Amino acid sequence: MIEEVKKKVKELLESGQIKGFLGLHQQNGHIGPHLFTDGNDLGNMVIGDLKRPGDTRYPLNKFLIHLARKYSQDTFGVLVRGCDQRGLKALYVWNQLNPDKVIAVGIACP
Repeated sequence: MIEEVKKKVKELLESGQIKGFLGLHQQNGHIGPHLFTDGNDLGNMVIGDLKRPGDTRYPLNKFLIHLARKYSQDTFGVLVRGCDQRGLKALYVWNQLNPDKVIAVGIACP
């Protein structure tokens, strides 16, 4: 599944559809949020599976709100699960995020 996500993100970054992709990055045995801006730097991208599927989660939507406020003219991609997708829809309704400036790349919840 992660290879499909990486492929999609690389396409979005290289085509210029998004300025960056907010996802998860594994480094030194730890997983944390990361803004990917180059399609060639996706080697350490993960979907949050450290010891078991989906065990590492971060509130990426909150990070996305901060990015969107600072860079309001840019479009960003974000890694979402089912619950995150519902959260995004609520943020659109509350005008916290512009749906035209967000591209969600979804994965199934474990």
